[in-house]
Amino acid sequence: MDSNIIENNIATISGKVTSEMEYSHEIYGEGFYQFSIEAPRLSDSSDVVSITISERLINKDIIKPGIYAMIEGQFRSYNNYSDSANKLLLTVFAREITILEDESKIKNPNKIYLNGYICKKPIYRSTPFGREITDLLLAVNRAYNKSDYIPCIAWGRNSRFCSNLKIGDNIRIWGRIQSRRYQKKYGDGSVVEKIAYEVSVSKLEYVNENDKDNRLIMNTNPSSISNSSSISNSSNISNSSSLSNSSSLNNSSSMNNSNSMSNMSNSDSLTGLSNMSNSDSLTSLSNMSNSDSLTSLSNMSNSDNSGNLSNMSNLSNVSNSLTRAE
Repeated sequence: MDSNIIENNIATISGKVTSEMEYSHEIYGEGFYQFSIEAPRLSDSSDVVSITISERLINKDIIKPGIYAMIEGQFRSYNNYSDSANKLLLTVFAREITILEDESKIKNPNKIYLNGYICKKPIYRSTPFGREITDLLLAVNRAYNKSDYIPCIAWGRNSRFCSNLKIGDNIRIWGRIQSRRYQKKYGDGSVVEKIAYEVSVSKLEYVNENDKDNRLIMNTNPSSISNSSSISNSSNISNSSSLSNSSSLNNSSSMNNSNSMSNMSNSDSLTGLSNMSNSDSLTSLSNMSNSDSLTSLSNMSNSDNSGNLSNMSNLSNVSNSLTRAE
């Protein structure tokens, strides 16, 4: 199994067992059981977390209410189609379990790390007390081409940051598994108390943020522009001196090719340059595909422009006149 897949989802829960082990399901002859652990918070409250464990990992007779244990595993989601409704079940799938002597042995009782992708538009809101909250749904890859869909909640400045995330953005988060009790009312008037689970985010990190800013550069074929220093060097493009510097233009093997420069006269090239502002030039160069770049270069006349390209004073005059025209 790919270690990166395992490291995408790491959860550690320590606390007191609050329920008996109950049979859950069986896969390929391996039985799985569920029980609950109460993980203390820094405040007086606690989170009650559901644990799913294999019968091959520990004897079910050992897990009894009142004992203390530490669970290491993954926070997973499962679809429950019972009662003619689709419900998302969240549980910590145990990979390791350690029985603790007493409560004093508990360290870092509730922590989780997730590396996943935004799969639903973030929802930004405020509580009645004015706290900023953003609800996220994170898709975390699992082995065998599966994914877990984990609801997360960010607070404060993390909330404001997450409100700008887009579907498909890759983020890493650190936090704790939070349980929240609520009452659900049904049409017949009955009220049932339920528990919702989510990850409360304490720290987050955007993955490959620099790559996001350079997405245009990454999508350009570097082999087609590597020979042109005036195109690959952003300082030569953004600086108007690149138009008047013959050395920058003469370094381009594509522009020195007399066979590719045949159809553009001096007046046409000056007219095209005079109608193009610096910002337009940058936009045109950044949005120009490789084939368009080659076609435009092949349409410039070497015989008409070679003298002007090598004559710095003429190009300086042209640049000055274009500046005044703008």
